[in-house]
Amino acid sequence: MQIEEELAALRQKVAQFEALQDRYEHVQSQIENSEKQCRLLYENIALSYQSLDADGRLLAANQAWLGMLGVSESEVIGHPFGDFLTAASRKRFQQAFPQLKHTGYVPRIEFEMVRQDGTHITIMLNGRVEYDVQGNFQRTHCILTDITEHKEMEASLRQMERIINQSGIVVFLWRAEAHWPVELVSENIRRFGYTPEALQTQQIMFSQLIHPDDLERVAAEVSHYSEVGVDEFDQEYRIVTKSGEVKYVYDHTSVRRDGNGRITHYQGIVQDITERKKAQQELRQSNRKLSLLNRAQQALNASLDLDMVLATALDETRTLLGAVAGSIWLTDSITEELVCRQVTEPHSGIVRGWRLQPGQGIAGWVAQNGQSLSVPDAQIDDRHFRGVDRKTDLTTHALLCVPLKVKDQVIGVIQVMDTESHSFQGSDLALLESFAAAAATAIENAQLHKRLAKHAAEMEQRVVERTRELVAANKQLKDLDNLKTKLIEDISHELRTPVANLSLYLDLLERGKPDRQAHYKAVLRQKMNELVRLTEDILHVFRLDLFQGNITLVPLDMNELIAEAVNRQKTRLPGTVSLQFEPQANLPLIQAERKQVQQVVTNLLNNAINYTSDGVIRVGVYCEAKQNRVCFYVEDTGMGIAPEERPFIFDRFYRGRQVGQLNIPGTGLGLAVVKDIISLHGGGISVDSEVGRGSRFDVWLPVDGRQ
Repeated sequence: MQIEEELAALRQKVAQFEALQDRYEHVQSQIENSEKQCRLLYENIALSYQSLDADGRLLAANQAWLGMLGVSESEVIGHPFGDFLTAASRKRFQQAFPQLKHTGYVPRIEFEMVRQDGTHITIMLNGRVEYDVQGNFQRTHCILTDITEHKEMEASLRQMERIINQSGIVVFLWRAEAHWPVELVSENIRRFGYTPEALQTQQIMFSQLIHPDDLERVAAEVSHYSEVGVDEFDQEYRIVTKSGEVKYVYDHTSVRRDGNGRITHYQGIVQDITERKKAQQELRQSNRKLSLLNRAQQALNASLDLDMVLATALDETRTLLGAVAGSIWLTDSITEELVCRQVTEPHSGIVRGWRLQPGQGIAGWVAQNGQSLSVPDAQIDDRHFRGVDRKTDLTTHALLCVPLKVKDQVIGVIQVMDTESHSFQGSDLALLESFAAAAATAIENAQLHKRLAKHAAEMEQRVVERTRELVAANKQLKDLDNLKTKLIEDISHELRTPVANLSLYLDLLERGKPDRQAHYKAVLRQKMNELVRLTEDILHVFRLDLFQGNITLVPLDMNELIAEAVNRQKTRLPGTVSLQFEPQANLPLIQAERKQVQQVVTNLLNNAINYTSDGVIRVGVYCEAKQNRVCFYVEDTGMGIAPEERPFIFDRFYRGRQVGQLNIPGTGLGLAVVKDIISLHGGGISVDSEVGRGSRFDVWLPVDGRQ
């Protein structure tokens, strides 16, 4: 019984063993199948797998791992994992592996591995440690993910972010709602003084950044582009920075829509174009100024009249620079002073003609140094001459002054001024210098033209005068020739009578009665004296004709001259005639040739004595101050001159009929000599006479102008 029970128990245990055997085989089959599946998964999984021993050597690496590095299994199994890392990553692995074995967990660690071809890849390592039942380290199981492209993308994104932050570009994302609340903005919004947080928390709306004068236009454009369905559009507008500064921006906006086509967001790439706008404005202004400069240069060359050129230069300068006033100063070549030749209205009458001493004022400094000056505020510049300000009631602040140069020689300056300080730009001085070069050339041309015109006029005048002189000389030559002919005829005629008388009385002296010899000799002596006087008068007339205009004038006292002549003539007076002289006190001097004036007085006295047989001869002196001349007269009570003979009494060799009948001595040249001498001295003579009552001759001569 006991045996049967033991056999039954044994059979039961055999049955249990068989059942366990069957179960073991089933489990073994499942394990083999699992191993096959794991091996298949291990070999074909896209993730790179590796297993390391306690020394960090590779126990296993799947195909993905081998393909990632481009190596074979035989080249890696048993080798330290650090052999496939860069030096920096190898050092980091050696520091991290002991901690890995201790903690049993590998956090996300990045390493840089070296491929077979020498290139580097970046991997992310995740894994755990396998321990035995006693807790001893067996191996690691790690998954390696190639994150090279991800890292490159991150680097590119960081680089792009740096580029964006360093550039003038700000990236916005704002919702399509009222006032455009901002959801995202790049870090470099700080360049406008705002923080990303202030915008992303809606403390500041995007619409608040836009300049108030531009907001309505920008909103209308956004609304228009949204309605017409465009995906992208561009705008330019102004924004106001945190500090209140105004900036110009260019905004390239992309429209975002949901699945139903409703606009949800606007994404804007906003670029600061302030400098470009300023450059464009400066370029437009520069082009405008260059256009004005070209027009001004054409206007300068349109005239050669100096005053017109100066006026044009100043008007164009004011237009060019928008100045309040301006002036042109030219150098006086003799004194080297600056003379104001042109000033803008209404001050031209006040300042034009002013002179500045060399170096005086800013204009004088520029002319003396030959350098241009841009003065932001003349009121604080010690060189500024304030006399002009006081005269014009204009206070000069900003001032530009440029030398006018021709062939490196300063001929003057041109300057413009404004009543506000710092009102001229830096480019204005260069523009004025360009204009000044053209203006200086135009002024020099105008001055040359003026000098040439003056020289031409002077030459023309000289030609006219020379022609007139030649005509006069030719006429004088003809007159002299005629005079010579007439003189020869007159001399022949006048000499014929005394020569005939001489011949007659010489014959009588030889054949006449002896008791008449004394009479014949007396007559011969008389005729000889007449012949001598005639010869002397003829020679005197000849000298006057020959040396006409070539006399030396000296200051003379008329009282003294006449007194001398009167004293000499008193011895010739017959007893029935008296000679009286009436001088005048404080008489001005005359300009005359002494001997010739004495000849005039003597000839007039001779005539008065010859033609006055009884009575008084008066000589007087007087002054006609208004006519600036001294006069004298010779008045007699003689026979007088017939009216019909008066026009001829100053002709050479003319003697009245009555004179010839009375056998009064004379040559007919005395009054002719008087007239010629007086004419040479720029004076005049007049006669008043009545037959039987006498004659009066008045002579005037110019006063010495140096008195």
